Amino acid sequence: MSATAREAPDATHIGHGDLELVIGDDTDPWWSPDARAKRITARRSPVIHEGASVFTIGSCFAAAIRKALRQRGFDVTPRFDGLPIDNDRQVVGYFGRINHYDTFSIRNTFLRAMAAEPEQYDPLPVKDGWTYKFRDWQPAFQDPRRQHMYGIDEAAMRSGMAIADEALRGAVATAEVYVITLGLTETWWDDETGTHVWSSTVPTASPTPERFSFRATHFPENHDNVRSVCAALTERYPDRQIILTVSPVPLQRTYTDDDVVVANTYSKSVLRAVAGAVAAEFDQVTYWPSYEIALATDLFQPDGRHITPEGVGAITDAFLAAHCS
Repeated sequence: MSATAREAPDATHIGHGDLELVIGDDTDPWWSPDARAKRITARRSPVIHEGASVFTIGSCFAAAIRKALRQRGFDVTPRFDGLPIDNDRQVVGYFGRINHYDTFSIRNTFLRAMAAEPEQYDPLPVKDGWTYKFRDWQPAFQDPRRQHMYGIDEAAMRSGMAIADEALRGAVATAEVYVITLGLTETWWDDETGTHVWSSTVPTASPTPERFSFRATHFPENHDNVRSVCAALTERYPDRQIILTVSPVPLQRTYTDDDVVVANTYSKSVLRAVAGAVAAEFDQVTYWPSYEIALATDLFQPDGRHITPEGVGAITDAFLAAHCS
């Protein structure tokens, strides 16, 4: 057996409770019965320099990673706070971010940001009486493909969509590293247009909810989405790195007929397989085990879903030890 990361004298050891994260020149191929799988090793692969511009996208766990990286001095993009919007007429993003829970939203964002002429699509009307909790005015339109984007009228909505597009184009073009967090496989579609919509909130707010349908997606289409994104990025930016990770945050509810725990296991299993397959195909793509780290020990808040700030800190510290030069 060759020297493992935990045996190497220059390995970095990061502890959190009974969890030990070890970053070194190798990974440990042996199951450790004494540690009961609470020791996780990762190979050091420095692809991020201090203060680098890091583009992050994904689920609510991605938002926690964004915050932790920003606190450590990285230029984390895209940012939707500070955009030139009219707060009395538009909403573009939520606390500086737009969450992308599924791979269809992620693919739409990247390919749209890199297109010479992005596809134009129509905002959707919002039903009378539906309110947005972060504004004291009634939205009349929503962006069907992005979370937390509303307008008081169609002109305000289209303007907000254009502002978001411009922010995303700039962030994708200038980032040095892309961190993509995969969240879930359950999706919603607009049967009238035949296009993906970002979540069940779109039909909830729509005056015509019957035009939308739920789809439980599987490995082939999610693999195609993530592979398309990585292929586009590596072709245009061959010197930039992509880091894939799977969010440990489970489904809040499922729209399938399964129990939510069963549905969540399936969803995460598909996304973990997708991330592994894509990382194996591209030299510029690395998998980071956020999901495995969180499940190796109890890093969850009392709600059983979200990771504690200390847990996020441990995952981020290990991530930087592995990937920051």
